[in-house]
Amino acid sequence: MSDNGRRKINFPTGYDADGGLTCRICGCRHFSVRYTRKSTNGIKRVRECRNCGHVITTIEKEKPTDK
Repeated sequence: MSDNGRRKINFPTGYDADGGLTCRICGCRHFSVRYTRKSTNGIKRVRECRNCGHVITTIEKEKPTDK
């Protein structure tokens, strides 16, 4: 634990070892999506941690399909 009593997360991108999204502030894995929009890079989602309210932005890129 850090000095402020919160669990320290060592994954700078917000993803844990299992590949799931983790809040950098409290370590929670539960998020609500505030809004979603398409961008030139992919689909942009703004997510809010259900536990502490920390807001993060994710960009989802489409995988190329084999034809």
